[in-house]
Amino acid sequence: MGAVNSELEELFQEKKRVRNPFVPIGALVTAGVLTAGLISFRQGNSHLGQKLMRARVVAQGATVALMSFVLKIETIIQDLQFSLISALCTAQANLKDFEMI
Repeated sequence: MGAVNSELEELFQEKKRVRNPFVPIGALVTAGVLTAGLISFRQGNSHLGQKLMRARVVAQGATVALMSFVLKIETIIQDLQFSLISALCTAQANLKDFEMI
C-alpha cells in the first residue's frame, strides 16, 4: 500500500509541475539572482549586490504574479467547462422531453 501511495504522490507532484511550470522556473531564477547577489557582496561590490537583491525581489514578485494569473485562467476554464457540460445536459433533457411529445 505504501508503494501505491508514493507512486500517486509522485504523479500528483509531476502533474502539478507540468500544470504550472512557473514555480520551479521562478524559484531557479530567484535562487540564481540571490546567489549572484551574495557573491557580489562577498567580493565587496555592494552596489551590484544591492541591484541584484532588488532584482531578486522583482523575480519573486513576477513568479507570484504568474502563478496567480495561471490559477485565474485555470479557474475560468473550469467554469466554462462546467457551464458547457450543464448546457449540454439541459439540451439533452429537453430533447428527450421533445421526443416524448
